[in-house]
Amino acid sequence: MNKVKGYLYELASDKRHGIIAAGIKAILLCLSLIYAALIRLIIFFRQRRHYVAGCKVISIGNVVLGGTGKTLLVEFVSRFLSQHNHRHAIISRGYKRPCRTHNNIPFVPYAALGDELYMLSLNLDNAAFIADTDRVRALRKAAAAYKADTAILDDGFQQWHIHKDLEIVTINANNPFGNFRMIPRGILREPIQSLARADIFVLTKALEHTDTRPLREYLVMRNPSALIVESRYQPLGLYHIENKDAILDVSLCKGKKVTLLCGIADPGSFAQSIRDIGAEIALSFVFADHHCYEDTDVAEVIRACRERGVTTIVTTEKDSVRLMHLMPQYRNAGVSIFVLKIQMAIYKNEKEFSDRLLSLYSR
Repeated sequence: MNKVKGYLYELASDKRHGIIAAGIKAILLCLSLIYAALIRLIIFFRQRRHYVAGCKVISIGNVVLGGTGKTLLVEFVSRFLSQHNHRHAIISRGYKRPCRTHNNIPFVPYAALGDELYMLSLNLDNAAFIADTDRVRALRKAAAAYKADTAILDDGFQQWHIHKDLEIVTINANNPFGNFRMIPRGILREPIQSLARADIFVLTKALEHTDTRPLREYLVMRNPSALIVESRYQPLGLYHIENKDAILDVSLCKGKKVTLLCGIADPGSFAQSIRDIGAEIALSFVFADHHCYEDTDVAEVIRACRERGVTTIVTTEKDSVRLMHLMPQYRNAGVSIFVLKIQMAIYKNEKEFSDRLLSLYSR
C-alpha cells in the first residue's frame, strides 16, 4: 500500500514519466477536476455557518499534501504565547492515532495523542494538548475544561466551518504548490484561490541559496494584504534517543558516516539538515509518513548498519516518539540512535509576525 501511495505521489508531483505514466496522469486529471468541484461545493456550504469558539483561534495549516513545517511553527507559536502568559491549548486530529496490537489495545506511548502532538507535549510545558477529529468539540473542551484564552488549531486551514482569529498558511519555499493541480493529479488540497483567506504566509525550509522573490510576488498577487514571513530550520543539537535531556553539539556527526532513518512527509528536507551539520549519509531508510515502527524495522536497519560498519543512526524528533518503546532491546547492538533536534528560525519579518499575534488580544 505504501508503494502505491508513493507511486501516486510521484505522479502527482510529475516525477514519473513515460507512456504508462502519461495515461495514468490523464485519468488522475479527470479525477482531480471532479475532486476540485466537490471541494468548492463543500467550502461554499461549510462557510455559510461558522462556529465561533469561546477563545481566540489561531489556525496553522497548508494547501498542499506533504510536509510544510506546520508542527515546528505550532511549537514556535506555543512558546511565544507562553512567554506572554497566554493560557492555550494545541488541537490536532492526532493523525494515524493510535497504533494498536492485534487485540486492539494501544501499546505505544503516543497512542492517545498521535506522534506529532505527543512530541509537542514532550517539548512544551505550558500548553494543553487535545487530539480529536471533531475540532469543534475540541475547541469547546479547550475553553471549558482548560480555560484556554487561545487555541492553536494544527492543520486547520481546511476547517472551513470554524471561525479563525488568525489564519496562518505554511508554504514550502522549495516546492510551494507542485504543478498547481488538485489531488490526485497534483498536491493541492483545495483550489489555489483559497490563499486569499490567509492572514499570514510563513515560507518554510528556505535554504541559503533559495530565491524566494518569485514566490513572494505570486503570493502578493493572490493576497496583497497578507503578511509574508520567511523561515528556515536551525539545528539545535543531537541527543541519544533514550536521553532527551542531554543535548550534544551537532559537531558530533561532522565528517562521520551515518544512517538516515525517518518516516516523515518530507525526507529530503531532513536529509539536507543532516548534510548541513557535516555528516555523510551512508545509508538511508525512508518509511511512510507516520509509520508505526516494529521490531523488524529496527532490526533490519541495525543489521544493515553492521554490514556497512556504520555505528550512528540519525532520526527526527517525530520519529523518535515512534521508536522509543523499541529501544531497550537494542541497547547493546553496537549502533547508537541519535535524534537531530531542530527549531524554526524566522529571519524575515519576525517582529511583524509577533505584532500580528499580539494584536489578537487588543481587539
